[in-house]
Amino acid sequence: MEVHELAAIVENGFRDVAARLENLEERTARMDGSISQLDLRLIRVAGHIDSLTGRVTHVEDEIQKLGIQVEGIYPRVDALAELIAGISHRLDRHIAAGTNGIA
Repeated sequence: MEVHELAAIVENGFRDVAARLENLEERTARMDGSISQLDLRLIRVAGHIDSLTGRVTHVEDEIQKLGIQVEGIYPRVDALAELIAGISHRLDRHIAAGTNGIA
């Protein structure tokens, strides 16, 4: 094989390598663009997660407040039940005694 044939083979090889490198650079640029878009989306998702976390925390606080309020109702209901039982007992006594008034 002569020198000019070897030179042509090497030159074609360099052209092929250059074309592949250019293709690789284009693909890398597209990948960089995709990664940038993904980064922006992840930032938006993180913002949504922060917002949801705040909302969940608020709901948890409200549930805790409601639980405290409900716990406060139980003694009142018990007192009311005792009052009603007392009134009912007095009414039963008066009805049994045949009186019209409540003493």
